[in-house]
Amino acid sequence: MTNKLEIPDCIMIEEIGRLVREGKTVSFRTTGNSMRPFITGGSDSVTVAAVNEIRKGDILLCRISEKKYVLHRMIKNENGTITLMGDGNLSGTEKCSRRNVIGKAVMIIKASGKRIDCCSVKMRMFAWLWFKLLPLRKYLLYIDRKIFLRTERHENKKGICNA
Repeated sequence: MTNKLEIPDCIMIEEIGRLVREGKTVSFRTTGNSMRPFITGGSDSVTVAAVNEIRKGDILLCRISEKKYVLHRMIKNENGTITLMGDGNLSGTEKCSRRNVIGKAVMIIKASGKRIDCCSVKMRMFAWLWFKLLPLRKYLLYIDRKIFLRTERHENKKGICNA
């Protein structure tokens, strides 16, 4: 049996921010499914680094309010206000100022161990295409969830995944 230490998000994110400000990169396991299909909460991890510049399409770790943090994609930056949206969201967005950006995702580490460079041309093209498919996202996410859940159930039956 593996012991797991769970740290409240507000404490963990503040520590990530401190380490990033010191110039370190930090990897952590994500939670939630607001960034599906690119990041699967509970199994994928991300590596966050300091933010030198931000561009539309970057995945940013931001403080939205006193105790709310998100790791979402920037879709707009106007007059110092950054608008974020999760890849798995259909319409909901969050806003924050540049000073509330804690870090920028530079790597996605899939449960399989595969590493995906968030800044690669290929990944940025996938993100751009996914954003352009927003009107169809409802249907694409439905298909993704059906395949994901079926695969997960199948693996559980084979004893590969233990809950």
